[in-house]
Amino acid sequence: MYKKASFVMGTLFFSSAILAGHPGDNVIAPIGVNLIAPSSQSFWTIGVEALYAEPSNANFQYAAVQTAGAPSSTYDNKTVSPDYSLGGEFDVTYHFADSSRDVEVAVTHLEMDDSDDVSTQSGSQSLQEPFGVTGGILSNPNYAEGSVDNDIDAVDIVFGQTFNIGQAVTMRPFGGVRYADLESNDYAQYKNNTATASTLLGSGRINTGLTGIGPRAGVDAIFNVSSRISFVGQVGMSLLIGDLDTKITTTNNSGATPINTVYDQDESRSIAPEIDAKLGISYHQAIDQNNAFDIQLGYQAVNYFNVVNNDVIDALTPNTVNNTGDLGYQGPYLRFQLELV
Repeated sequence: MYKKASFVMGTLFFSSAILAGHPGDNVIAPIGVNLIAPSSQSFWTIGVEALYAEPSNANFQYAAVQTAGAPSSTYDNKTVSPDYSLGGEFDVTYHFADSSRDVEVAVTHLEMDDSDDVSTQSGSQSLQEPFGVTGGILSNPNYAEGSVDNDIDAVDIVFGQTFNIGQAVTMRPFGGVRYADLESNDYAQYKNNTATASTLLGSGRINTGLTGIGPRAGVDAIFNVSSRISFVGQVGMSLLIGDLDTKITTTNNSGATPINTVYDQDESRSIAPEIDAKLGISYHQAIDQNNAFDIQLGYQAVNYFNVVNNDVIDALTPNTVNNTGDLGYQGPYLRFQLELV
C-alpha cells in the first residue's frame, strides 16, 4: 500500500509540474495560428454521464454440442456473448482562476452480464464441457447453462491546461494517474433434466482480473460550430501496473458428496496498457451570467490490454502458455454537465 501511495503522489507531482507551469508564462504559438491560454475566473464543473455499452473480448464458451453422424460428427460451440448494459461516470473539476488550468477527479463504473443455456436432443447429441466435472457415459449432461459478469471500475485524477486555437478550436491536454479494478467472472453448470426431476452433475467458475494503477495522459478537443453547438472529442491512454489473478473452482456432484477443486494461480505482476476515445456533439446553454450547462451525445470506446485470463485449459494444466486477453467496451453515451461559479 505504501509503495502504491508513493507512486500515486509521485505521478501527481510530476503531472502537475508539467501542466501547471508558472504564472505569467508565455505561450509560443505556431506560425500563423493565434494560440492563447484564455483568461478565466475560478469555477466548478460537475458532470454525470450515462453509458450504454457492449463489452468486447468477454465471450465465455461454456459447452459444445456434439451431433453424431456418418462419416463424421459435428460440434456446435455454445458461447455467452454479453449484450449492451448501462454504466456511468461521475466527475468533478475545479478550474483555477486566471490560468485556464484545472484538476479533475472522475469515477467510472460499468457492469456487463448475460447468460445462455442449451439442451441436447436425446440419442444423437451429447454435451461436452471444458471443466471435466461430468465425465463418463452415466453422468453425461443433457443441459448446460453459462453466465458472465464483467465489472470495470476506474478512478482518474488528472491536471489539465486549456488553450484556444483561434476562435473555433479549444484544446485541453491532461495528465495524471488512473486506478482500475477489472474483473471477469464466468460460471457454468451442467444437469441431467427429465420430465420429473433435474439433477445437478457439476459446475465450474472462472474468476480473473487485474487491479492496477499507473500514469494517464490525453487531450480533449472542442470545435465550435456556433455559440451553442460544438463537436467534442477525447483521446486518452493509461499504463496500469498491478497484479493479474486467476482462480478456477470446479464442483463434481455426480457422487454422494460434492467434490470441490480449486485451481488458484499465483498473482503475477503485469503491465497493462489502456486506450480510450470519445467523439460527440455538445449543446451549451447559459443559465445566468455566470453559470451554464452542457448536454453531450456521442460514442465511446475503451480497451484494456492483457487484463484477464479465462482460458480453462491454461489454468488446469501446469506449464502451459499464459493466454491473457483484453477487456473493453464501446457504445453511445449521454452526458450532462454543469458549470458553477
